[in-house]
Amino acid sequence: MKRSRVFRVSFLAIGVAALFLTGCGSEHSITEQAAQATPTNEIHVLSVTQRTHLASNPARYEGLALSLATGKKITVSVKQQPLIFFSPNLGGQALLQELAQVHVSPTPLLISTGFPSTFTQQQAVAETQELVSQTHISWPIVYDFTNPFGTVISGLPDTYVWKNGHVWEIPGALPHAAQWQKAL
Repeated sequence: MKRSRVFRVSFLAIGVAALFLTGCGSEHSITEQAAQATPTNEIHVLSVTQRTHLASNPARYEGLALSLATGKKITVSVKQQPLIFFSPNLGGQALLQELAQVHVSPTPLLISTGFPSTFTQQQAVAETQELVSQTHISWPIVYDFTNPFGTVISGLPDTYVWKNGHVWEIPGALPHAAQWQKAL
């Protein structure tokens, strides 16, 4: 009986020593280990497949009325090229920098939207053109000066692609050019 008690005490002492030496059990060490294991700039991002779904109203993207920089109205179709809605004010720079690395055919149509209500059309065009020149993207750009949230798009950026006879929506930004390449 004395031997098993000594064994238990020894085992417990070894366990406590191991916890002390590794830092387990102290709040500081857990925080430090967690910070090392999960960098603050790392977030979980859904893959292209996980986030892609059928568009709720596909006909809406087959005759979409938009504007050129001059204000002239045009009609575009997702069947002719992918449509990518973005905002210069809401993550547009990071998005266009990723897209500038993508080479697909047909070239997607960039649709600048989501401007502050105080912006004139000229201010919206100027801000978009400045962003485009900074990112060196050469894709065609048109404008939606209306408020498309909830009627045409679910958020920004929002992408619509014609594949396999259906209109697919890819909400949000993809984190890498390779994923954009696959999606488009």
